Amino acid sequence: MQYTKVYIFCDRKAAIHALSNSTIKFSLVSECREAMCDLQKFPIGTQLVWVPGHCNIAGNEEADRLARQGSSQLPIGPLPILPIGPSRFRRELSQQMQTKFQKFWNEAEGLRQSK
Repeated sequence: MQYTKVYIFCDRKAAIHALSNSTIKFSLVSECREAMCDLQKFPIGTQLVWVPGHCNIAGNEEADRLARQGSSQLPIGPLPILPIGPSRFRRELSQQMQTKFQKFWNEAEGLRQSK
């Protein structure tokens, strides 16, 4: 059997907008975009289609049921389980760099005039 087109149905407009946005803020969006680009390597067409949620669409209802089931289970994977937001990451990185620089500066030999 040979397929000519793959349709990916999504009931989250925000997810579709995030995928089509020129700037990517989250690693999950980046991974999804990469996966869609990988699909384009095959001689099939791909299309992302928005479907309205909670409208008794059989496949969408099943996806919602599986998502609820998955979210009720304990996550499996490396820690931390909760993602760290970009602003917190920048703040932590800045604090670490400032601490390292201060240690370097305090331990540097000479530099009497500039200290």
